[in-house]
Amino acid sequence: MLVVGNRSRRGSAAAAVLGTLGGIWLGTAMAVHLAFNVRCQPECGVVELGMWGAIVGVPLAGGYGAWRASSRVTEEIIYRRPPFVRP
Repeated sequence: MLVVGNRSRRGSAAAAVLGTLGGIWLGTAMAVHLAFNVRCQPECGVVELGMWGAIVGVPLAGGYGAWRASSRVTEEIIYRRPPFVRP
């Protein structure tokens, strides 16, 4: 039997927003901790990279993770061919 279908993932926008807001809070806290508690003299490039990663990456990961955790996969069948019958 031939089946043609379409799978899609539908997640909660509210969960994604809450995950992003939590990620902003957590990422900012991580960046502040890196800024004030890590000694990096004379070269602070790695610490600055970590701060940017915390400020940008943590909210992205939090929003996507919350959306993915709240999502479900739906499958829509577009076409179904009956099995081939020989005489």
